[in-house]
Amino acid sequence: MSSRYSVINKYMDSFINACEFIIQTKCTIRHAAHVYGLSKSTLHVFIHEYFPFVKGGGKRKYKKLLKQLDYNWSVKHIRGGLATKKKYEESK
Repeated sequence: MSSRYSVINKYMDSFINACEFIIQTKCTIRHAAHVYGLSKSTLHVFIHEYFPFVKGGGKRKYKKLLKQLDYNWSVKHIRGGLATKKKYEESK
């Protein structure tokens, strides 16, 4: 058994809860990973490879999750600009 599968199985409940947290709060993968103490990249792999097939997941939740992640991706450049603006306004 590969180490990837053992990590997924060990933290399965946390991954499912993080996915549901993203759907409910419309937050980013980065924020959900931080809240649940998970790796951002491992959460990303779980979402795209395992979540549609998990008993607590399902196709409907997966579609909602992907819709939210697509939205986050589309406004990424705006969030970055606002963060930079805030950083420089605070330094004045």
